[in-house]
Amino acid sequence: MRTVLTSLLAAFTLSLSGQGYSFPNIGQPEAQEIRAAMDTVFAAIGRGHVPSELISGNQKELTREMLEYLKNRMGESVAHEIINCYPLDTQVYRVMVACRIADSLRQIFTLDVELRQGHATVDLPLWHDTRNWSPAQVGTIRYFYDHDFDPNAARDFDEFNRQIANKLGLPAEPFDFYLSDNYQQIMQWLGLTYDSQTAGETRDGFNIEQTIFAIQHNEDFSHDLVHYYVYKVRKGPRNSYAEEGVAYYWGNAYYPDAKSRMITLERLKTDLRAYLAVHADVDLLTFFRQNQRGVFGPAKEVSVRSTLSGIIAEYIEKKYGTNGILQLLNCGAGEAHYFAVTQSLVGINAANFNTRIRELLEK
Repeated sequence: MRTVLTSLLAAFTLSLSGQGYSFPNIGQPEAQEIRAAMDTVFAAIGRGHVPSELISGNQKELTREMLEYLKNRMGESVAHEIINCYPLDTQVYRVMVACRIADSLRQIFTLDVELRQGHATVDLPLWHDTRNWSPAQVGTIRYFYDHDFDPNAARDFDEFNRQIANKLGLPAEPFDFYLSDNYQQIMQWLGLTYDSQTAGETRDGFNIEQTIFAIQHNEDFSHDLVHYYVYKVRKGPRNSYAEEGVAYYWGNAYYPDAKSRMITLERLKTDLRAYLAVHADVDLLTFFRQNQRGVFGPAKEVSVRSTLSGIIAEYIEKKYGTNGILQLLNCGAGEAHYFAVTQSLVGINAANFNTRIRELLEK
């Protein structure tokens, strides 16, 4: 699950004008405009704010948010140079910028530059690369796809969007949903053609506010949709134990199985029962604290902790409804606060964790 990353770095400046890229098949005036545009945009990214007049197209807010997000990928004392530039359309060019530390390639950023009447603007590759995709409005969700659209799964996700918002006392919000095939495709659309930290990763999706990019072409994004709405009702610090458990329970385990099906908590409970039947002496509290992954379940990323906390969340909701879930979500950060609220609501604590979880699995 990918969201906006860590702390912003120090002020960042970029000058490309001295680089040796020769812009073959592009006239000298256009080449100078492209260099100047990239200078301006990257300097704005470094400052943490890209003004709308530098952005092309109709989706300026999403483009600006993604460009400002790219700042988190940039480090200080990084050498930057244009490594490729070619025309996409009349006065529209795709430009790639490599970022290096010493001889190590860190990132390649890609933006589309539009030249109009002496003014240059930039855009994400997303808009050009999906311009011929088919739209499908399914209730609150507007899907975009170029192959293999499952309308039944889309209707299920629309219904889930309404249900989760209603549970938390919020209006169901509309979303744009791109049926991306993998994480690398998403990042390329959003301007990050290569990143040394995530090279080769494929099984994540991504979202920026009300735009969703699919997890391996799956119409369901329920797990992170829970996080999206919970953020709006949480009153204090995030408790990852509680929130991930609720996301596993109300949503799913985020990552799909080998057949691209989302993994429900019910399925994980069945897998956990089978695992414990063979490993009867397992200490579940140790599992919970270590947060091991891939111990059971149909995907290597399945979290033991989130499965166990999902079981507790389910029990709390059965006893107290959504009010109990809200108490759980607002318990404060850390294990101590988590067990304080579970003890208060359903009598589960670190001392009796093994016994109580096994009892819940038998129900």
